[in-house]
Amino acid sequence: LRQTFVECTPCVCPCGDACTNQRFQKQEYVAMECKRTVDKRGWGLFAKEFVPKGTFVIEYMGEVINKKGYERRKKEYAQEFNTYFMQLSNAPFEMIDASRKSSMGRFLNHSCDPNCETQRWRSLGEPVVGIFAKRDIQPDEEFTFDYQMGDGAEQKKCRCKAANCRGFLGKKDQDEDSDSG
Repeated sequence: LRQTFVECTPCVCPCGDACTNQRFQKQEYVAMECKRTVDKRGWGLFAKEFVPKGTFVIEYMGEVINKKGYERRKKEYAQEFNTYFMQLSNAPFEMIDASRKSSMGRFLNHSCDPNCETQRWRSLGEPVVGIFAKRDIQPDEEFTFDYQMGDGAEQKKCRCKAANCRGFLGKKDQDEDSDSG
C-alpha cells in the first residue's frame, strides 16, 4: 500500500446524494459469494456477476491494532492455520486484524497472479483498505490478491497454482515492482 485516496464527506460534497465517491461509507460491494474452493485451499470469495477492471470489490475490515497488540496477537494465533493481518501504516504502526471481527473480505485468497489489488483510502477521516479489480473478472471467478506478507510471519507454501507462482507466501523482493495499490 503506497498512495492514499480520499472519499468524499457527505455533508461537504457538492454532488450530494449523487456522489459516486462514497463507496466505503455506502458499502457498495460487488455481488459475491463465499464458498469452498475446488482445490481444497479453504474458503474463497467468488464473483456472482461480471466485474470490470477498476471496480471496488470489498473493504478489508478488522480491528485496527498497534505494534504491541500485533506482537501479542501474532504469538496468540501462532498455532492457527490462517492469519488475517494486513498492515495499514508504518508511522504510527497500525495493523488490521481480521481474525475475529471482519467483513467477508477475510476470505480473499492469495495468488501470485492476482485479479485484485489493495488500495489505501481515507473515509470520514479514517484509514481504510479496499480491494479493487486489477482486470475484468468473470462470473464464478475467485477474487484473489497478492498477500505480500512482510510482517515477519513465517513463510508458508503457496498453493495458488499460478503459472508465475513464487512457491512461498512472502514479501516480494525489494528490487521487484509491486502491482499492489
